[in-house]
Amino acid sequence: DVPYTLKVNPAPVTVTALPAGKVYGAADPVFIAKVDGMVKGESLSLINYSISRSPGEAAMVYSKGIIPAGDPLQGNYAVTYVPADFTITRAGGLTLKADNYEGIYDGKLHGNVATVSVTEGTTVKYRVGADGIWSSDVPQIKDLGSMTVTVRAENSNYTDPEDVTYTLKVNPALVTVTALPAGKV
Repeated sequence: DVPYTLKVNPAPVTVTALPAGKVYGAADPVFIAKVDGMVKGESLSLINYSISRSPGEAAMVYSKGIIPAGDPLQGNYAVTYVPADFTITRAGGLTLKADNYEGIYDGKLHGNVATVSVTEGTTVKYRVGADGIWSSDVPQIKDLGSMTVTVRAENSNYTDPEDVTYTLKVNPALVTVTALPAGKV
């Protein structure tokens, strides 16, 4: 008799997360992975794993953000886990509104603040005229004349709305000059 040893090494199996995504503000989808390398005829239920995602809710790509995990050795299998990207896309629904102003000269400053439907994380900027510089200062008018203002809103989690153009106009105040009666000797 000659003694000898029989050894069975674990078969390699790969659990690969599938890329997924959602729109900003929506609930997370159900995460899915595929299992490759199982011996033909054996049930996938022999491999136990969980899938989670890296934290974060900003609209962006989370590289390797979907993470499968589990024991590296399961029965007759040596398991390798491969993460996938998770993408949060910008949501719609950010609206921008600005109203015209027209009035009679009264010596006071007038200017309308633009309104947005989402205030958290939104930046509003104004530009006077076609060649003006963008600024967060709200344009105002006091003296006779008019100005065209363009306003824009930006938020990294929402699709930017179209720029809005509005007008600020001051009309002349009516003044009456009345001659007073006079006389002389």
